[in-house]
Amino acid sequence: MISSTVTGLTALAMGSTILAQTQNCVLQVPNNFLTAEGLATPYKMTGCNQTQFADEGCFVDAAILDPATGDIQIYNPLVINQDQAVKGKDFIAPVVPTLPENAVVGIWFGSNAVTLTLTGDTVTCVNGDGNSVFGQFAYCNTPAFFEAATKVVSAGLLKVPPPSTTTKAAQRSVCLVTRGFRMVDMDQSDNVDSTYLLINGSVLAQNTKENAANNKNATEFNNGSDNLLLNAFLAPTLGCTPFTAPLITSSSGELQSQLFPPVGGPALVPLNDDFAIIAANGNVTQSLVKTNLYRAGVGRPPAKDLANASSVTYCQRYAESGLFTGGTSPAPAASSNLFTFMANRFATSFGPTTIGDCIVVAATINTKVLQDIVDGKIKPVSTTATSTTAASVVSTNLSVVTKSAATKSHTTKVATTLRTKHATQVCTEHQNQLVHQRNRLLESSRLGHRLQRPDDIGGFRKRYLYSFCDSLNSFLLYHFSRAIYNVFFHPLRHFPGPLLARASRLMWSYHTFNGDLTKYTTECHRKYGDTVRIAPNELSYTKSEAWPDIYGHRLANGQGNLPKPTHGRRPPVNGVNSMIAANEEDHRRMRRLQSHMFSEKALAAQEPLITTYIDLLVSRLHEQARTPETNIVDIVKWYNYTTFDILGDLAFGDSFGCLKSDVLHPWITNIFQAVKDASFFRAAYGSTEKQFAFASAKAKERLSQGSTDRADFMSYILRYNDEKGMTVPEIESNASLLIIAGSETTATFLSGITYHLLSNPPVLKQLTDLIRTTFPSEKDINILSIQHLEYFTACLEEGFRTYPPVPTGVPRITTAEGNIICNTYVPPNTIVAIPQYTLYSSPKNWTDPEKFVPERWLKDPPERYAHDNKKAMQPFSIGPRNCIGRNLAYAEMRLILARVLWNFDFELQPDSQHWTSQKIYGLWEKIPLNVKLIPRVFTEA
Repeated sequence: MISSTVTGLTALAMGSTILAQTQNCVLQVPNNFLTAEGLATPYKMTGCNQTQFADEGCFVDAAILDPATGDIQIYNPLVINQDQAVKGKDFIAPVVPTLPENAVVGIWFGSNAVTLTLTGDTVTCVNGDGNSVFGQFAYCNTPAFFEAATKVVSAGLLKVPPPSTTTKAAQRSVCLVTRGFRMVDMDQSDNVDSTYLLINGSVLAQNTKENAANNKNATEFNNGSDNLLLNAFLAPTLGCTPFTAPLITSSSGELQSQLFPPVGGPALVPLNDDFAIIAANGNVTQSLVKTNLYRAGVGRPPAKDLANASSVTYCQRYAESGLFTGGTSPAPAASSNLFTFMANRFATSFGPTTIGDCIVVAATINTKVLQDIVDGKIKPVSTTATSTTAASVVSTNLSVVTKSAATKSHTTKVATTLRTKHATQVCTEHQNQLVHQRNRLLESSRLGHRLQRPDDIGGFRKRYLYSFCDSLNSFLLYHFSRAIYNVFFHPLRHFPGPLLARASRLMWSYHTFNGDLTKYTTECHRKYGDTVRIAPNELSYTKSEAWPDIYGHRLANGQGNLPKPTHGRRPPVNGVNSMIAANEEDHRRMRRLQSHMFSEKALAAQEPLITTYIDLLVSRLHEQARTPETNIVDIVKWYNYTTFDILGDLAFGDSFGCLKSDVLHPWITNIFQAVKDASFFRAAYGSTEKQFAFASAKAKERLSQGSTDRADFMSYILRYNDEKGMTVPEIESNASLLIIAGSETTATFLSGITYHLLSNPPVLKQLTDLIRTTFPSEKDINILSIQHLEYFTACLEEGFRTYPPVPTGVPRITTAEGNIICNTYVPPNTIVAIPQYTLYSSPKNWTDPEKFVPERWLKDPPERYAHDNKKAMQPFSIGPRNCIGRNLAYAEMRLILARVLWNFDFELQPDSQHWTSQKIYGLWEKIPLNVKLIPRVFTEA
């Protein structure tokens, strides 16, 4: 294979900025680029020619971290030309990497052209600051990668050699990596150490062993100049071991990042780095914000203030280049030793915006100047800006005067404009402004003290008008300033979503009150992707990977089982939280106790009670079916009767009598109103207090009977209620929860699947025939016999997908440290959720998502549906707070649906043709589902 390293060692001495030509490259980031499929999807480039690698090439470097083991792999995604994108003709299909579960991926980009701009799926990518790109560098999701990597290092899980390993104890702090900013010039593009193959002058490919073996005459495109410098010269000189990790698409490569800084800290990129400045209209402006964005992409700490990011500090760090004294030069023709070689790179690359006294002349470095800087003899003597936190928003001019000890004194003025506040300071000052505006609003509304005398009617009107205008102005200013902050300065500003949703909660509130928030959220995801900002402080997800990150069991890295938000939550009537709102410790204790009543053993004991009410349902439906006047029924109502009667008896030892009376108990009607009110975050204490009072009375009545032989819930609670059990107030708080969670959701599911079966006659016929042929007698239908019918189970799963009982997302909130969700860092105190209806109707997860297709759930599904993302569907949620009553719910659903289909044929009535067009207030606001009951006709054999 022909090796064609980009520049050769002589060019290294001059720095890599000489490579940049006039081209401006644009890379199209693939969808879902942090997944295995996304990594293996080529990046399409316009504006440049990837086959002209030395002058126009772009390169991509991905690090894949397994947070469970600490293992790291390196992968080079392929870059191809937009107009040469035919697989097999213009490029060889990339290798699809195997990503470990919960993998965290960081991606870095470099280019040999003048600028590199990213487009496409760039939610977690940083290309610069706004319209001011870095130039030849960019990154995606790397802050999340470094955060996760730091955690596995702290946990002792990292399996690759740590950085800063050296045989010279005194020099332990000076071991280098290519992103350490000591060994490189200011052009950091060479730090992306990717390698590709060019076959027959036109076909692009990854540099895998297979591709190299099959194409021995291919040209290798290698951007490893700094890597070569490190491995061949710097590491041996210092006695260091480079930090390497397995490279999937080649043999091995340096990780090119320092997961934790060595003692003393690295030389960090300064304000006037060519990639950190802002150049516009012929003016060069220094930006602390852009500088810190650049640092974040390579895992370095941000500059805390101006001095920390100044060129003086850079030169102080660079003075440590004296450690290279005595080393052999990689290019003797350019420099006689390693020390002057590194100085020459520095001199050539540290651009025209630098302080003149740090420039190297004639391949020799002015060591006295650097020493004077280190000793503090040369420092800024006139500063108009105060010391500020990183990225503080102050517009100022910083005049820096430095004196040269080797040449005549001269002054260089550096214009410094800091453009954006540090997030913390922004939040503080913005909140102060909001408080001030709120106080103005309150003050201007107090009109009484402005009335001079009772008959001053005209004056009152005038003052009232002035005060009203003042109040209106304050109100508008308050909300306008808040909207500006939310859109441009909020920590979530980089996440996509509708402008109005990002600006305020107005859209969220409107759609919530209108009952179509789920529909609105679904439309947003279709337009903006898998992660959408649906409110200023709220993110919605439609990726299966979000389930464990948000709701799963908590991992060592802090992912999973995020806490529930407490704001907007109404306090419990008796001051004691139910299991659903309890903290982790109390939740664990209550769940342990209640798990007994939902066990397989308990379910077997409860089956006769459940069957009694299903028998009554079938009997009442036969009564309705006898005459044309009564054979059209609202099946929703009858499902509600049944499930509430069953749960009433299981919870309190007594049913609500709905099936017998054909009337919903008033308490159940009150439950529906309370659930709807809760979605509005209204106090709604009238319905809540009534609901609690009834549940409390029923619970106390059942508790007074003590433990009995009945298999109801209270018997299990009393049987296992030791000193770590539940108090009476806790039992009261959980009583109504059991009814709502165990009955309303089951009735909702049965209603939804009935509608979809009746709307798809071939499916209904196949399922009905299956039940009637499998069970010659109705008595043969029981919990054990019904659960082994594969097609029946497939219909249930498709019912959950098309009409999930809980269609909305259950909100959680990120921790004070922030969290990684779908391989992306999410800032602290962000509300996150997975709206089930939206997730289950996403074309990215399902083929023909709008169709009711049970076959997709079979063990051997049709080819068209074989690749559906079944992991996305979790109707009972996952993790420590998943639905504890899953077994009971499945048993009820199977038994009720099977018994009804065994006994009746159905006809959907015209007024229910579009039954699923319902509003959603936390749960579905179900409308009547009118069906015609036709008793089954038995034919003699």
